[in-house]
Amino acid sequence: MKAQIKSKFHLVMLIVIVLLTTSLTFSIAKTIYRLDPAAEKTMNDYNMELLDVFENYATYFDAVMTEKEIKKRFQEPNYLTPNELIELSDKPYVEELYVVDQNYLTNLVEDFSKMEVLALPEIISSSPNYEDALVVAKSNLIKGRLPKDNKNEVAPSIKQLEKFYHIDADEENVMGKQIDIKGNLYKIVGIVDSPVAAMSFSDETQQYGTVKVGHNSSEKLNEIVSNADNPRISNIFINTSTKKPLELLEYLEVHGPSYQYASNYIDEILQKNLYLDIVMNVIPGAITFITLAVLVIFVFGRKPYIAKMADLEKKPRKSYYLIMALDFAAVLPICILIQLSIVKSSYGMLLLFISLIILFIYLSQVLYWFNHWAKKQLNNK
Repeated sequence: MKAQIKSKFHLVMLIVIVLLTTSLTFSIAKTIYRLDPAAEKTMNDYNMELLDVFENYATYFDAVMTEKEIKKRFQEPNYLTPNELIELSDKPYVEELYVVDQNYLTNLVEDFSKMEVLALPEIISSSPNYEDALVVAKSNLIKGRLPKDNKNEVAPSIKQLEKFYHIDADEENVMGKQIDIKGNLYKIVGIVDSPVAAMSFSDETQQYGTVKVGHNSSEKLNEIVSNADNPRISNIFINTSTKKPLELLEYLEVHGPSYQYASNYIDEILQKNLYLDIVMNVIPGAITFITLAVLVIFVFGRKPYIAKMADLEKKPRKSYYLIMALDFAAVLPICILIQLSIVKSSYGMLLLFISLIILFIYLSQVLYWFNHWAKKQLNNK
């Protein structure tokens, strides 16, 4: 085996392995980064959001159904009705369910002519999907934090404090003070740059922008869908009892395909689907590249190879396979470092290893083919 390791054939194959594996790794990593940059999980593992996308079905179904199934099942848009939402809130896999009152948001006065407030549960106020969508969110904070659920807390603006409470103060010395809103005292925990104040969500503050769905919310939900301008419930937030809400997804598959489903679990499913699509596109290109590289070797190194490959008749081919496997093992740390420097993703790493395994099998077959080709050349002489 020592002679085989020092052979010119092994040297060339080692160069091929290093160049092809690192090139393939780099191209896959850049493809993943371009299509789906790795992001930190910013949602709670138990939260799921249903967002109106004005489509017949959610992107989620593209990952779990064939195109034929989708066309057959989702011909027309379908939105959850008040009764379906109340039914869903009773399911054992649903802890809490909230609906944004679009009518309330539409009617907010944002010119400081009145003291406006918005009560959002933390499941909504902490959502990355609503960072810029609501009139008051984390992006509006200039001091402190947003109010917590079931606490008498508020985050007003300095202009609101000056106009409606005659508090002439800066951001620093208003923190912790209490102000009266609709007959209740609220502690100031933050300052926002917004014409609308954020306040704690509770059962008593549901009239200020968010409805907690239950049997007693039927009237409010029907009032929302009776709006002629927006006759549907478009933004729904669910606190589930499991990190993998398969039962919830099965319910939504039947009752609510016109929403976009957002959660850490959904992101994982979509990422897996995306990476499978990527690998199916990358591998043919990689094999084409490898084939061209091998042809170059044949064209420019044919005569020197014949003399070296003559030894293969006396030495077992398995030794060369073992040497190639060791070469791959030595190159893998380099590939991993390349991958981690571009895409910090476990699915991206899985995709990398699948591609490298295919590459190893392909090169092994090239070696087998090359061996027979060399023997044939020698026999012809």
